[in-house]
Formats: sequence, C-alpha cells, structure tokens
Amino acid sequence: MTKKNIEVFYVALFCAVLLIIMIQTLFKPFKEHKLYGVTVETKAPILSSGSWFSGKFQKTFATFFSERIGFRAFWVKTENQISFSLNHRISAKSDYTGTKIVLGKDNWLYEKSYINSYVHPCLKNGKHIEKKVKKIRQLQDRLHEHHIGFLVVISPSKAETYPEFIPDKYLANLSECPKNSRYFLTIKYFKKYGINYIDTQKLLLKWKKEKPYPLFAKGGAHWNYYSAFFVLQKITEALNTQIKKTIPVPVCLSVHLKDPRGTDRDLGRLINIWTEKATEAPTPYPELLTVHKPSNHLPDILVVGCSFVWTLMHYASQEHLYNHVDFLYYYRTLYTYPGKKKHVFHPGPSDLSTLLQGKDAMIIEMNITIIPYNWGTCVDDTIRCLDTSSELILSSATQHKK
Repeated sequence: MTKKNIEVFYVALFCAVLLIIMIQTLFKPFKEHKLYGVTVETKAPILSSGSWFSGKFQKTFATFFSERIGFRAFWVKTENQISFSLNHRISAKSDYTGTKIVLGKDNWLYEKSYINSYVHPCLKNGKHIEKKVKKIRQLQDRLHEHHIGFLVVISPSKAETYPEFIPDKYLANLSECPKNSRYFLTIKYFKKYGINYIDTQKLLLKWKKEKPYPLFAKGGAHWNYYSAFFVLQKITEALNTQIKKTIPVPVCLSVHLKDPRGTDRDLGRLINIWTEKATEAPTPYPELLTVHKPSNHLPDILVVGCSFVWTLMHYASQEHLYNHVDFLYYYRTLYTYPGKKKHVFHPGPSDLSTLLQGKDAMIIEMNITIIPYNWGTCVDDTIRCLDTSSELILSSATQHKK
C-alpha cells in the first residue's frame, strides 16, 4: 500500500468508529455492558440565554451526552482496568458510583468513609450522644410495655477489623482517642441506660483471633456470610431471652471455601474493571443445620437497618427462623419476608402503626461509624406511633400472642 492509501485507510477507519459510536448512541443496536453503582442520570438541559452565557447549558449538556454515549461502559471499564493494572490504583472515574473506594494492601478494598472514621474517630462535641441513647431507652421501654422485644445490633467496620491492609498514607495521621470516639461514648451510654444491644465490632475483633477464616471478604464492604452467621446466632440467642416464642438456633456443620458472591464482592463490582479476580480470594461459606421442634413458635419481627442486614436475612430466610419479617431498608423502603417482596413505605407513625401490629420484636441495626444517629427519625416516629396508637397495637399484639 502506498502512503496515501494508508492515510485513507486510517481516516476511513476513524470515521467508521465514530459512525458506529453515533449509531450506538442514537439507536443502541448492540447490548451495552453493565456498570455497577448508584447513579443519578442528568436531565436534558433547557437552552436559554441565561444558561448559555453563564456556561451552565454547555456544562450540563456535556455531562448529559457523556452519560449516553455509545459503548460508555466499555470505555469506562477499559480506562479503569488500565489504571488498576498499570498504576495499581482505582480510577477517579469510579467515584461516579457515589462510593469512594480505596485500594489497600494485597488488593483489599475499603470504602473511604470507613477509613476516615477509623483514622479520625474523635468527636469535637459528643454531648448529644447521651440524649440520643436516652431516646432509644424510651423506645425500648415503650415496646416492652406492649410485650415487644427490642435489640440494637451495632454492625462493624472493615477498617476497624482489618486495619493492617489499609494503605500506610492513611494511617500516618491515625488518631488515638477512644474515650472521645462516637463508638466508645455510645457503648458507655448503652451500658449506663441498659440498652439491649449486641456489639458485633467487639465480637469480630475477638473472632478474628479465634476463627480460622477471615470475617470480611477482600472485595466486600460488609461482614461476609461466614461472620454474618455467627452474628445471627447471637441475635437469635438475645431475642430468645426477651420474647416468649422460641427461635431455633442454627448450627454450622462445615465451612466451604468458594469464589465470593453477593455482598462479598460488592466493592469489587463497584470499581468496574474487566476482571475482579485480583480483588478476590477464596471466601468461607458455612453449611448450616437448623432443627425445628414442634414447640417452636416462630415470631414476627420488624427490622430497621442498612445493607449489613441483607446477609442476616439471607440465612434467616434460608433457615426459616421467623414467621414474618418486615425490613425497613434505610427507613425508606420496605421488604417483606418470606419472599423479599418490595413495597412502598411512607416514613412516619401511620405506616409504622401497621407494621408494629402483631410484632414480637423490633431490631435496629446501627453501623459503628455513625452510631447512635442511624435511624434517629425512626426512633422518634416509633415512639410517637406507640403513644398515639397504643390501644390498637396492644390489642393486636395481645391477640396475636393468644
């Protein structure tokens, strides 16, 4: 080929690529790859003289167009893979998922917010914590008046449990002030006011020394299924001391090392690279046995919490530990079990009144990084609900137990 023919070939190839991208952008004839993460799509900008001369239209349109360009997932994953493989870092573009992820030693993945909480645990002002805990005690008392059990589950932090894999640059400014940390003060007041709680962060640090398998997956943000099982055991035992119904306690028959699944690879998915194997390792999964006796009368439970609850509900459903569970995910969305059916939920005493009817226990899961502020609105709403609808709830609960 002559030099001119080579130039024509490359120009034609370039134009063909642009044409294919344009066709994909407009008509999507080819299936797009999936990008993981929570995103909010940019709405089409409205052109006006004000938005044009201020530059707002151009900026919004550039974002709007880039979100819809053909083969976007291909370009994003390719760039992220190059950055990960060649530079050993996570591309800044992965921040579009809404979750900032840190690549640790041995390719362990962390959410940056958990590292920040571990490195800087101190509170400038912790005087509001006692007030919050007193509210929780008020809720606990009101529930017990209606023969409804109550339990707070403090979920752990991967950074607190496995700090040895956090990059050294984050640990350079590690602050040691446990008596001024949110966690320390919350536990202090939980003990002072007699809150029924399970401190899983303390348990995981203990189990880390005793158990033969890791309690978090390399590429996961939450406790893995292995440690979640032991937490579920503790929850079951705690509830059995409060409610009249007996929940069967599952036991572990064996543990199998497998490729990570579900929440054990949630951070690995969020970095959106072509191969996640570098952020994965054989992960423990327990094989369970639950003996259901004729005397077992399975309870109805209301759970309020975040994504740490999913693994607990996985085993609770699999082992049929409860008759019915209403799970308020982030106190915004309702999931009912069995079946994990999604429903619309309107936060406030009205919808809570319906959910509390016939319940044997209420569980609130609070993460260590922001306790006791998780679900503060839920605590207030539930107290108001019990105060305004006490006769209805008491009647229903009494009838249910009969």
